[in-house]
Order: sequence, then structure tokens, then C-alpha cells
Amino acid sequence: MDSQQLMFALQSPVGLRFGSTTQVDADRVTFEIDLKIPKGIQCEFRMELSGSDTTVMGTVLIERVLPKRGDNLPRYQGKIVEMPLEDRHKFDGWRRDLATGGVSRQMERNLEALKQEIAVQMAALSEGEDAVSDIPDQAAIAARDQKRERMREALRADQEDKSEPEPAVGFSVLAPESEVLVPESDEDEITEVVEPVAVAEPDEEVNAPAWLPQPAFEPPPPPTPPLVVVNSGAHPIELTIIYLSQDSFLADYQATLAAGAVTVAHPEIKELYQPVNVKLQLYNGDAVETTGHAVAQTPQGMAIAMEFDSKQRAILKAATEG
Repeated sequence: MDSQQLMFALQSPVGLRFGSTTQVDADRVTFEIDLKIPKGIQCEFRMELSGSDTTVMGTVLIERVLPKRGDNLPRYQGKIVEMPLEDRHKFDGWRRDLATGGVSRQMERNLEALKQEIAVQMAALSEGEDAVSDIPDQAAIAARDQKRERMREALRADQEDKSEPEPAVGFSVLAPESEVLVPESDEDEITEVVEPVAVAEPDEEVNAPAWLPQPAFEPPPPPTPPLVVVNSGAHPIELTIIYLSQDSFLADYQATLAAGAVTVAHPEIKELYQPVNVKLQLYNGDAVETTGHAVAQTPQGMAIAMEFDSKQRAILKAATEG
């Protein structure tokens, strides 16, 4: 399919980043983004469909790191490994429409506006904030901001849909009250009334009066943080992370480790894009060794993106189940 310049949002190991596509096929997408991503990383993405306000989301596996074209942003080729069924129908229909010269082709986005979008993001990243400076095309900026906000809202809605509803609490079924039984009799006979049978009520929680002091709530202690050992004399530098408990491992796995990243606060790891040999020593005795790169400085420390093969991912997944 012809090259496309579409807004592309990537949920990377270091947060949400925006870029643009240069090639869109049935199961692969080539895109430019101001971020260094190692090969083999899986990330969620959302992509606009030209000619409408519709976007689609899915999961992409970074297959190739392509050379930059001139002064453009880094390029990557990713394989679409997962896409919701409804989004797949919209995506396939959009591609068919585009191939036949339909509405999508007639209403493709303004390439000059896209260039302005990339220039704005580069300026914002270099200044450390999302503020924009002297950009001449104010209409392009307004359109960019509207599209970005729609994509952010769509990503937030997807995350809310994935959350499970909380179970209802305090619900109980009460036994029905006994009815008064009056047997039929003649007028001269004495009517016998059967007293209602007492029904045992379920135990109810007795709330203490408001004027009594309430017991202080003590939250559970946080998981023991892993031990971090850095050998700065090695080339490349060696990083060993030792998880002493399953809770500590689960906290990192659910945060970033499942996506192939970990955040380490250590004075010896401070240069961006420096290679790092990483060893993860798990609480159950298993170990995973791989290579990584420092990709972003965060308030919690340096974010390191790592490359895991299928066997290593299986070891990490098994450790989450005990």
C-alpha cells in the first residue's frame, strides 16, 4: 500500500509517545518516532485512519530498526500481533477504501500540518514540556491538539474498559417473615390463632457509635525492594537485580517488566543509550540474563529497555504464578 502519513501513538516502556506512519500494510506498520526502541519489544499502539475521526488500537512487535532518512526521526518496522476484532474490521475496511480511491484517499491529512506536528513534539521534548513556541500555522496546531486529545481519551477509555468492576459487598438474603395462620371454623367455635414462628435473623455487623474512638487503619507494609548491584568496571556495565520476594517481583512485573523495561536509580547508570548487561535473579531461584539500553531519565531513575526471547518471557510469566 502507498506510504501514509498518519498520527501514531505508542505506549512505550517509558510512557506515551507520538509519531507518524510512513508505510501501512495488512499486518505491518512502519513509523517514525522520537524514541530509541530495542528490537523485540511489544508495545500497545493507537493509529488514526485518514478521512475520518476513527482510530484503531492493537499491539505491535518491533521487528526492525530502520536507518534514519536524513534529519528525520528514527524509523521502525513493527508487526501487528494483536488487534481487537472491531478495530480489525474498521482497519480492513479503511484499507480497502484507500486502495480503491475512496473517501480515505480524497481526505488524506495535510502533510505540512504533519510536519508542523513533528516539529512541535521535537521542540517540546527538547524543552522538557509540552508547551509550543513560535509555530506559524496556528490552524495546524489546533488540529494537532484536537487529534492528540482524542487519541488520549480513546486510550484512557480502553484502560477503563479493561478494569474489572468491583464486587458488591454487604448483600444478604433475609428469610421471609412467617405469616399468621387462621384455620377455618364455625362462628360458635373459638378461632385458634397460630403464633408466628420466630425466624433467626442473620448476624449483622454492629457499627460502633460515632462518639467512640475508631481503631486506626494500618495499611499493609510495602514489598521489600529488590537488591541492585552495579559493576561499573565492566564494559558494558553490568546490572544485577535480585528479587527477595514474590511481592517485590510482581510489583516490577506489573509496572514495566512485562513490557521489557525496568527503572533503576543508581549514580553509575546516567548516560542515555549506554548498553547494559542485565541479570534478573528471581525469588524462586531462576535467573534471566539479557542486554539492554538506557532509554530515558525519569524521576524514579534511569529507564532501561531490555530484549527478552520467548523462553525468557515464559520464565518471567511463570514466576508471577508462584
